[in-house]
Amino acid sequence: MRRDVKPGLPAIAQPGDIVVDSSGANCAASEPFALRILDESMAPELWADCVVIVDPTVSPFDGCLVLAELETELVVRTYRTKAHGFSLEAQNRIFPTLPSERVVALWGVVSQRAGTRRRDHRRYALAPGEV
Repeated sequence: MRRDVKPGLPAIAQPGDIVVDSSGANCAASEPFALRILDESMAPELWADCVVIVDPTVSPFDGCLVLAELETELVVRTYRTKAHGFSLEAQNRIFPTLPSERVVALWGVVSQRAGTRRRDHRRYALAPGEV
């Protein structure tokens, strides 16, 4: 849908206007972004209201934290490789392990945990074997 917009006037988004491009063709698709955790599924590593930085350019590897799209929600989980595919594990055992069949897309790897205090900040490895 194309609408003519006069310079200096903001366009109002209409349904169908917003398209998510995760192919990497769009520059913004390769930029890290912040995300607020809403549940306790990754506690004690990531608590509710914790802010993480997700890097969409990093390929997932065994043991890293990933942002995954399911049919109805986005979740952060630990990526585990299997003989055939992968699974996503929650650190809080109340939440189930998700098989790869439930995953619509992987949006990126968690690279940092932000916090209001220095002790709350943490950087995560972006490749296997990194410290």
